[in-house]
This record gives sequence, structure tokens and C-alpha cells, in this order.
Amino acid sequence: MGKSVAKKQKPFGSWPSPISAELITRAAPGLNCLQAYGDSLYWVESRPWEAGRNVIMCRRPDGSIKDLLPKPYSHSSRVHEYGGMAYVISGDSLYFVNASDQRIYKTDLSGESEPRPITGLSLQRFADLIIDSKNQRLIAVCEEHAKTAADSGELEPENYLVSVSLNSDNPSVIKLQSGADFYAYPRISPDQTTLCWIQWQHPNMPWDCTQLWQAIINADGSLSDATTGCW
Repeated sequence: MGKSVAKKQKPFGSWPSPISAELITRAAPGLNCLQAYGDSLYWVESRPWEAGRNVIMCRRPDGSIKDLLPKPYSHSSRVHEYGGMAYVISGDSLYFVNASDQRIYKTDLSGESEPRPITGLSLQRFADLIIDSKNQRLIAVCEEHAKTAADSGELEPENYLVSVSLNSDNPSVIKLQSGADFYAYPRISPDQTTLCWIQWQHPNMPWDCTQLWQAIINADGSLSDATTGCW
């Protein structure tokens, strides 16, 4: 017979347990931002065991799963302070917003190459990236934060839609549409001739009052004849 272990009473909530908070979070990564491209499936995996790093994942037709972002890169946008989907695939390339500097980066779908930035260091943030294949460019929501020269206090950020060329080693960020306080969800029509988006104004929240707009995409890539049927 083994020697019995004396039982000890402990205050409520102080009982020792082999199950730690770290153990629980390691077993439950967050999954979001699902999209399909070609025969592959892509999503973002949030990893608590890597300090919350968000890794873009790919499941290939053969069932294999691969990380597409090497450390320390992490998918995350701070547009509107809550971000959302900020990556898109075109051909053999992946474009994404990196959490630490909010720049747009390009990498290949092998996951083996080092991502390189295609936008400069600035006070701009990007989200809702889409591909305009006809004009070979990205279209995205841009949020620009500026500081006053007098007291270095932060002004109200400006929101607008932008384009970023895919055919340049150092593309500029070109403003396409502005005037509203907030923009979201730009989408191109199947025939590549029109762009639609959602916009709203202070003091409304997006679920209170939003407008659906559309505009013609001109031959030079600019927008014209913006209209809405929502008031």
C-alpha cells in the first residue's frame, strides 16, 4: 500500500491546475478572412503563442497547408481602428498589409521569398485591397493620419479610395475618390467598367446610415459620374 497524501484546503480560485491560460490559447488559434483563388483556399490564422501574429495560410488542391508569411510579418490593418481583410492574390503574387508599419507588401505564393514593400513609410493605412486587372493596379481604402504643426496633436484622419500600380518598382499612391468621412468594400464589376463602394459620414456608425455608390472607370483609370441610389 502506498503512503496516502494529506489533503489540504485552499481558498476558492487558488487551486493548482495543470491547465494554464497559455495552454488553452495555444490550442485555439483564431481563423478569419477566408477567400478562394483558383483551386486554393486562403485564410488568416491568429496565433496567440506568437504574440498574436496573423499568418496568411494556403490550402492547396492536394490538401497540403502552408504558411505564406515568414516571421516577423503579420497581416493586420488599422483602418477604422478595426481593420478587416487586408490581403489579395493576383497571379503568383500575394499583396498584404503588414501590422507593424501598415505598408502594403508583395510576396510570392510559395511562401519562400522575403516580402518587399510596395508603398513607402508614411502616415497612411490601407485596407480592403482588391485587384483591378484591366488597369494592373490595386484599389484600396486609405486612411491618412496627420499631425498639426502647432501642437503636434492629431487631426481627424482622412479617408479615401486609392490605386497602387502593380507594374512599378516604386508605385505612387493615387487618390481616386474622396469627400466622405469613411469608405469601405470597393468592388469592381465583372466587365471591369465600374467601381462600387460603401461610404458614410460622421456622426453615423456604419450600421446607422451608409450609402452604396458606383462610378465609371475611365480609360486612364480615373473615376467619373459617381452616383448613389441611397439617401
